Amino acid sequence: MDHIKLHLILTKWKYQKQVNIKNNSINNNALKAFSRNLI
Repeated sequence: MDHIKLHLILTKWKYQKQVNIKNNSINNNALKAFSRNLI
């Protein structure tokens, strides 16, 4: 039981990390585009 729980937590954590990385790159691209418009 504990092993399954641990596995689920790790899977969720990995997925969350990938989502965060994806969101960060989207935000960075938006920021770059925005700063280009300012110049």
